[in-house]
Amino acid sequence: MSLSSFSGAEGFEEEVWMFCPSQHPLPSTLWQRKTAFDEYYTELRDLQAELTLADFFMHKTPPARARLELSRYQSLVDKYDKRLEELAFLSRESLYQEIVESGQSKLQMMRSDLEELTKFWELIEIANEHYQQFLTQRYDRQVAARMYNFTRQMQDSLEALRMDYWNPLVHDLEENENWLFVSTLMHKMNWSEWRYFHMQMPTSQLVEPMMSVREIFNMKLWQWKYSQRYFTVAHVQPSIHDTVLTIIDCTNKRVENAFKHVAGLKYIDVAGESDEKPIIEEALMDQIMHEIQRAESGGLRVLIHGEQGSYRHWRLTCGVMMRRYGWSLDRTLQFFEKVPHVQKFVEKRKDELEAYEMTLSAISHPVHAETYGVMANDPATAFGQENVRKDAQRPHTSRPAAIPRYMQKTKSQMMREKDGEQRREEMRRRRSKPDAKDAKGKKRKLPFR
Repeated sequence: MSLSSFSGAEGFEEEVWMFCPSQHPLPSTLWQRKTAFDEYYTELRDLQAELTLADFFMHKTPPARARLELSRYQSLVDKYDKRLEELAFLSRESLYQEIVESGQSKLQMMRSDLEELTKFWELIEIANEHYQQFLTQRYDRQVAARMYNFTRQMQDSLEALRMDYWNPLVHDLEENENWLFVSTLMHKMNWSEWRYFHMQMPTSQLVEPMMSVREIFNMKLWQWKYSQRYFTVAHVQPSIHDTVLTIIDCTNKRVENAFKHVAGLKYIDVAGESDEKPIIEEALMDQIMHEIQRAESGGLRVLIHGEQGSYRHWRLTCGVMMRRYGWSLDRTLQFFEKVPHVQKFVEKRKDELEAYEMTLSAISHPVHAETYGVMANDPATAFGQENVRKDAQRPHTSRPAAIPRYMQKTKSQMMREKDGEQRREEMRRRRSKPDAKDAKGKKRKLPFR
């Protein structure tokens, strides 16, 4: 607060004491107030135009300049507020009160926008920090859990903000559910080089985004979001379409999808009209494992089609994981302990998976570590859970006992044994013939007799 004194314009001295919000003297007479009001109002309109332009660039700016633009926007809003207070003082008992009230409403809107933008960019910075941490510790289950919890909170925050200029992002958020909106968000954050976030996280409503597709299925089993009764992958980026090698169709119907144009695409139809009928067969599992190995060798993917309300593809997925990693049924279900509906689906036909577990135990399927590199890419090892080797001690995953080194024979020893066996066979053959006689009729001595 400052106290100032002015002289009137009508020729007589008038001492006026007034509150000056801008800390500098303001005119007191009516015509001086009107002149100052016009000047300040012109500056206010210029500030408003500059704020509109700054607001436009705020929504288009890359994250690297976000803080700079945000501070500039903040300074402009503060300057606008300061000028508006001066105009509010000058407009008392005048006809300009309506203009001031309009400016105050605009200022309130700017303040709310500024607050929303500040919250939004704070979320962006935290999301980028979490995402970079997730990339550096890709297979850390705790980091994935924190990322999941944070993005759920971020989803609620963005829905609460409802900023008009982020409507496309909010649309993606509502359309593609949990994790796909993060890919859109990260795409806006990384303008130069972008790694698709949804290639690390599933977008299915059936799979909670707690575990990434890469971490769950090293063989690239993908679950896509379904629409109404059947799957749809129309929203999937075209760059992924060409990487699908095989589609395992558990719907019993060839659903039209975005992969139909892919050359060389192979379908594997899973027999069975209902969920109550068996789905796991040894021939089918061998075919799927062959396709997985073929896809991995070419850097491609195997996609599973499921149907809403059906659990046939979940039973098939559990069977593939048991075969793929050499896990028991309990170990496989333990892996899905964070996804309750999977437990519910599997319980309905758990007898089939138990029978398949007994089949694996009977035929002693080896752990596919040599073929698929389980120890390097096994989700259990990646998440830091119990090592799959603990399960390898079970009957269906045990390997034939290795021969101790001191009992192993060298190549030269094996050759000598082979030569000795041939010589002994020759001796037995000669002894079985009648005694040979020489020209004089005497018996001829045979060697080694």
